[in-house]
Parts: sequence; C-alpha cells; structure tokens
Amino acid sequence: MTVPVRTEDPPVAAQYVKRWLPYSEVFVHRLVSALRRFRPVVFAQALVDPGRFPVPDLRVLDLRRGTWAWVLQQAGRAAGRDRIRERALRGDGARLVHAHFGPAAVEILRAARRCRIPLVTSFYGFDLCVLAADPRWREAYR
Repeated sequence: MTVPVRTEDPPVAAQYVKRWLPYSEVFVHRLVSALRRFRPVVFAQALVDPGRFPVPDLRVLDLRRGTWAWVLQQAGRAAGRDRIRERALRGDGARLVHAHFGPAAVEILRAARRCRIPLVTSFYGFDLCVLAADPRWREAYR
C-alpha cells in the first residue's frame, strides 16, 4: 500500500512595491519570479502596465484620493492606509514581507510590525545613495 505524500504549500512572502512595474525595474520581476521556497504575493499601490510583467498573485492596494482607504487615512492620518496593508498581509497569510526600495519599506513597516511579520528591504540605488543623504529619509530609514 502506498501512502500519499502530503505536500504543503510554500509560505507566502509578500513582495511590496509602490508600482507594479515600471520597465526600468524589470529586475524586481526577475527576483520575484525566481522564488522557490516561498510563494510570492505582490502587493502594489498602482499598476503601470499590468500585462508586461505578469505574476500569479498580484494585489492592488487602492490607496488613491477619494477611495475608502484614503478616507480612512484622512480620518486617522496614516492609520487608514496601515490598516489596509495589515488586512492584505493577514488575508494572504504572509510570513515575510520583502519591500523593494527604501520608501516602500517605510510605508509597510507599521503594518508588518502590527502583524508581527519580519520585514526585509532591498535598496537598489537612488533610494539609498540619494535619499539617505536627506535628513528626513535618514530618520525614516532608522
């Protein structure tokens, strides 16, 4: 008698970007597509060209002016947007958040902390070399 082998789904690694995906950031698509030990779920605030860089799991967090998230954000400052991000992370069962670029990490940090999910950040150039020279960004990065 053969016992079926139970394979479990790989854990979710949330990939957080502001926009999915400008052509100049094709390397992010390559990194996300190469994941094997984690199932990548991409969270973005906006879509640049949805068909150009497809991924199996793409979630658009609509945080634009006039949306429900925007109303919440206005009522409670950044809390509304953080709650939207938290719900998204919890809803997909994320075990890790990978923020692509420093500003994206600053945005998702509170939600990751509230969900008690580790945050990993990749800096790719401008976000570290130029923004880190600005005292406001240096403080935000701390």
